[in-house]
Amino acid sequence: MAHYVMTVKLNTPGLYGAIDALDWASVPVQHETTQTGHGRHERRTIQVMDAPDCVRARFPHARQVALIERYITRTVRKRKENGRGYRKATVRTAVAALVITSLDAREAGPEHLAGYVRRHWRIENKIHYVRSPGAGLAVASCGANATRVSFSC
Repeated sequence: MAHYVMTVKLNTPGLYGAIDALDWASVPVQHETTQTGHGRHERRTIQVMDAPDCVRARFPHARQVALIERYITRTVRKRKENGRGYRKATVRTAVAALVITSLDAREAGPEHLAGYVRRHWRIENKIHYVRSPGAGLAVASCGANATRVSFSC
């Protein structure tokens, strides 16, 4: 049997809602990576739990579900109020992705799942053009109003 690691997007509202409604606040962050480069600081976290019955009813072979959150801090140039010159501004964004997999905890730990998803995004970005936030990429601002949104390539 072939295994899968799949990002759950908003185009599957039943599955997305079932995974999003899980009690993620009680699940500790099990793996974290940081990366600095290209003018930004990026932190990724992953929380993994066994697939509950409500998810397995939709995907019988699902063994684990995961929440991957990406926090990016970057410095950008913005035009000054008077229109003359530029000033530096710090922009923070937070994006979350929900993941489902047929691999159990023995076959793939949190660091492995994070790596699989990260490599998939890298491949997608090489194959397709990269959409900027101005072109409709799903990006949410940090803070109290930050929401979960789906990654899209």
